[in-house]
Amino acid sequence: MELSSGPQALQDEKARLELERLHLEVVQLKAPWWKKPPYLAVLVPIAISTFTFISVWSTGWFDQKRIQLAGEKKQLDIEVKSLKIEKRGLQNDKIDLAAKLTSIQNEVTIAKKIMRVFFRRK
Repeated sequence: MELSSGPQALQDEKARLELERLHLEVVQLKAPWWKKPPYLAVLVPIAISTFTFISVWSTGWFDQKRIQLAGEKKQLDIEVKSLKIEKRGLQNDKIDLAAKLTSIQNEVTIAKKIMRVFFRRK
């Protein structure tokens, strides 16, 4: 490449570079779609996630989790029933204790009245 500084040389160089750019664009446009990076950027994550899903499904991971969750559900149902029974027992205890408290309060009231009467006589 000659480094002449004339306007014709600059135009020739510009035209040559423009032709080279156009040639590269044509080569790029003729390339198959699967060799272009923007398509790969979209397809690679889809392919990876599809492969992951298929491998997880084929190993039975979902079935294992479903069985595990069913077992945990049964265990929780048993625990809920047990807690309901315990709750009923505690409610009965609360009622009994409230009755005892009322009885004791009545006894205290009676005892106070007796004490007032006893100490007034003397």
